[in-house]
Amino acid sequence: MHLVTTAFKQDGPSNIAPESLTVGRIMQWLTRQGHKPLLPSEKKDFVINNEQDGEAMGSTDAAEKRQRESTPSKTLRDLKKLRPNTSSPGRPNIARRSITEVITHYPSQKKVMKVCDPEDALILTNLNNRKWKTAGKLMMKHKELVGEIKLNILKLIEDECKTLCNRKEGFMLWRSSAEDLKSFSFSSLQSDLDRISPFLSSVFLTITDNSHHATCAAAAIALRAREPRLQLKHQNEIFLHMGAETHTINQVEDEVIGDHSEMALNEIFHSMEDLQLSEEVTERDNDDQATGEVSLLPMTMQDTQSTQPPTYSLIFDNLDFFIHTHHQSTIQNNQSIHWIHHIAYPLGLLFKDENKTTDLVDVLQHLQNEYVPNGPDGISNLLVGGDRLTEGNCRNVQRAFADGETKQDRLEGMVFKFEDWHAIRVLFEIHYRIFYNAASAKDHGTLYANMSKLRCSNAMQGPHTAYNAYKEFVIKDTTALFLAAAMEHFGIQDLTELPESFIPENIGDESPDVKRTWLHQATAKVIDQFVMLSDILEAASGVNKASATPILKQQFPCRMEGCRQVYTYFKARKTHEKKKHNLELPSDSMPKTNTPTHRDHIKEHTMARLGFGFLLLNVLDAIKEGDGGRLMRLYKVALLFYKAYGRTHYGYSTFLLTLQVNATLSPLMAHSVTWNRFWNGRGGKGRNIPLDLHLEHLNNFLKSFLKGLGPNLNEHSAARISQSIGVMRELMENTDVELKVTKRKGTHQEHEPSVDVVALVAIFRQAEVFKEQTGREFSAFPGFTKNLLEKLDYSELWRWMREKIKDWRTVPI
Repeated sequence: MHLVTTAFKQDGPSNIAPESLTVGRIMQWLTRQGHKPLLPSEKKDFVINNEQDGEAMGSTDAAEKRQRESTPSKTLRDLKKLRPNTSSPGRPNIARRSITEVITHYPSQKKVMKVCDPEDALILTNLNNRKWKTAGKLMMKHKELVGEIKLNILKLIEDECKTLCNRKEGFMLWRSSAEDLKSFSFSSLQSDLDRISPFLSSVFLTITDNSHHATCAAAAIALRAREPRLQLKHQNEIFLHMGAETHTINQVEDEVIGDHSEMALNEIFHSMEDLQLSEEVTERDNDDQATGEVSLLPMTMQDTQSTQPPTYSLIFDNLDFFIHTHHQSTIQNNQSIHWIHHIAYPLGLLFKDENKTTDLVDVLQHLQNEYVPNGPDGISNLLVGGDRLTEGNCRNVQRAFADGETKQDRLEGMVFKFEDWHAIRVLFEIHYRIFYNAASAKDHGTLYANMSKLRCSNAMQGPHTAYNAYKEFVIKDTTALFLAAAMEHFGIQDLTELPESFIPENIGDESPDVKRTWLHQATAKVIDQFVMLSDILEAASGVNKASATPILKQQFPCRMEGCRQVYTYFKARKTHEKKKHNLELPSDSMPKTNTPTHRDHIKEHTMARLGFGFLLLNVLDAIKEGDGGRLMRLYKVALLFYKAYGRTHYGYSTFLLTLQVNATLSPLMAHSVTWNRFWNGRGGKGRNIPLDLHLEHLNNFLKSFLKGLGPNLNEHSAARISQSIGVMRELMENTDVELKVTKRKGTHQEHEPSVDVVALVAIFRQAEVFKEQTGREFSAFPGFTKNLLEKLDYSELWRWMREKIKDWRTVPI
């Protein structure tokens, strides 16, 4: 095939003198070593008849190249000056003055020549000159050719889509096994798209501005509409992390995925259930060596004895869920759901209500049969925890079954314990009861006045309603109180001040141990003066004295002269004296209160608040550090406050916990009860939380999925989702890492608390709460004393302890 291009004048071909052209000049122009004449005097003598084929271009020998004339000396800038300005206003566009002919030679020696249209000629010329980019641009502007190109592009996309939807090609969205769910990553999905459908992948990358995450999401959704059997196990996860609302996800599933969504979700949850079970349940041995043990929350302590299995802890609590029915009727009403969610590694829901005795019996029998280790040596103990109500109800059921024939019938394989998060909330409620008074707004330095000053209205609701807000404020308040006490002790007037006598010379050059020792000694001085709760020591000595004193039956003799009647109860004597003797005397058996005027009740109130605040901070720090030994010691102090302020149920459980750890449980189980109380999901120091708080987090996570079911919520679907949330949570965390999503971790506090702490320190310094000034008191707390356990009767506490120990001798604890 030959391509012939002929140049014409505007009024037709010119008669060109052959001597006006030389071989050298023509070759220079063809090889871009020279330029097409631009001057009118040169143009009139210029014409080219060019017949090209594949062989002609390569036939020039080296000798001809050496005989070429030199390149014209005009520079590109000079040529631009001589070029007419065709784009200037008023000048018409000059039509193309050359024509392109296509000559085709057939094997039959037939020769066909065709003159191309101007629009086609430019494309052919650039193709012949291998200018692919220019030729491609011209093709996309061609009115007829662009339609055919579009059809071919669509055909290419169609072929790649068929390849992706072919299971034999091994596209990763076809994979639905449990391990594939966990090993999913966007990088592997992008690699699969590039390998199987490079053109389609480039289209999505162009649309998404080279965002690999968005490309994977868009490709997955688009292919799912074409092939419903493809797994979109990560689609909702991707949407959620990209900020989509739940109703948006549901709409996409309904409109794009269609009727096959339930089938796909079923397959997903089946895979997740398989993976869940494969991770949470150990392989059972044969009948001779079976232990029947569930791999739940293993202790960090490794048991070296092969005959003793490791100990585990199982936590459960009610999952309360309320469903509002949009269209109520006699057969369709609002539902108040109370299901039991039990975890070690998430074990799913039990459709029972722990507040109903019959349901709780079924639950405990299920736990006894399914999870309590049962081997050749008999059953082993399993720790079962929850809040105080759960623990108390479980103990009552266990006592009711104490007459069973076997240990399993008596439910003896479970050791019940209360968890820490609910117990700490009760301590904060006691703090609120002692130090919060809405009438103390005018008493500068009180808890309520400080909340008003910092506008902490959420904390004013109390720990029962707004626990996190109240806890955050108590931490600030206690920190500020300690700083104010330290400033008073060391004579510091301003927080930015650094007295020379305060820090020893050259302490900065000492080793960290020396610095730490000095800091501890300096802090101990402040604690001994302002923080130590002397009432704790008084309570301990009071209980010791009561334990050493014989318990005598109290008697109340009649106070009428000559009457020898004796009564056991004070009220009975008072009734006798009034009826028989018409005698009304003031009570000499009631405790008398005496409030000396020489005491500084404001300072005592502040010191008591600082001491109780430090107790709360100590408990929180012990949990964060996973220090079970310190926590057990602090529970002994908490026991006194539980008893003194009417929280008898927690007082009962705390005393029982102390007895279990120190007396009744085996060393292994005592160690487990002490240390198997915390959960750390991120690793590292100071990142532990109580197990029941972890369960609350999982409850919220589970509720978010249950709400998405809408009217389709039933026990079957809820059970499958609850058994899959462990893997689902792990998948979402992995997606966070891949999408580089940063989310808040740890405590709820986001802002810098130092500003509020400095403001509180200024308030305490202005009120002079740590300076001794006798005779003053807060109007809302008249006669307040720093002995917070003043109302505790030590003799009565000792008698109560003896009675409980006597009762527990006959029941399993």
